[in-house]
Amino acid sequence: MPISLVLRRERGEDIRRAEQTYLPADASRDPAEYPLLSGVDPYANTIFNARQMHQLLVEVDRLLSGPLGVAERASLEAVADLCRDARRVHRYLWFIGD
Repeated sequence: MPISLVLRRERGEDIRRAEQTYLPADASRDPAEYPLLSGVDPYANTIFNARQMHQLLVEVDRLLSGPLGVAERASLEAVADLCRDARRVHRYLWFIGD
């Protein structure tokens, strides 16, 4: 499911973005393995804060450890990079659905 990601400051200023990011459907169907990613709504906005980034990175790394195509891997690596930048206070990672 393609989704856009935006890293924002507390006051809403965009810091960085990743367009048309790929998230495997498995992540949305398995809340036991992907408790945060399973909550991403592909048709609305989902927001994560700095305190959630450790768990989000664990989930993205789990996806990266599986079989992926080149484009999917590059997309998930971009997600991981945004997660690392979002670990600072007053930063929020927005998953923007259609």
